This record gives sequence, C-alpha cells and structure tokens, in this order.
Amino acid sequence: MGSILLQTILRITFGLIKKAIPKSVRLQELMREKESFIFQIRTKNGKGGYFELKNGQLSHSFKTHANPSFEQVWDNGFTAVKTMLSLCCSQSRR
Repeated sequence: MGSILLQTILRITFGLIKKAIPKSVRLQELMREKESFIFQIRTKNGKGGYFELKNGQLSHSFKTHANPSFEQVWDNGFTAVKTMLSLCCSQSRR
C-alpha cells in the first residue's frame, strides 16, 4: 500500500515540478543542460521513481535509476508520503 501511495505522490510531484519550471531560474538552468539531471525518490527496498531534466524536457519513470544526480531514500513508502504531505500542507498554510 505504501508503494502505491508513493507512486501517487510521484505523479503529483511531476505536475508540481512542471508548474514550477516557468518560475524557477534553477529549474530552467537544469532544463537547458545537455547532461541529464536525475532526481530520484525511493525507499530502501527499491520502490520509487525518478524525474529527468534534459534538453528542455521533463520526464519521469516509476523505475529506479542506477546513477541519479540527487536521491532521497526513505525507510518505506508510508514515511515518504507522510513527510512529503506534511511539507506540502505546511507550506500551503503560509
């Protein structure tokens, strides 16, 4: 169940990253790079996915990447979802 929730959060995160690109200078810089920038979110047992920024494109996969540029590793899917939702909800109240 935790991995299903994590995949749902990853789908939502993809949309949030896409929405943030026009407002974020750093994301725009990463989008222009020729080399891929790969941001991965996964659990210790290998469930998760990654986002790739390259040549003006944003893509995502529900597989794990062998060599991500940046990685968040969580104990389990429930911990990842709980933490990401608490961060999201606390920022929306500001």
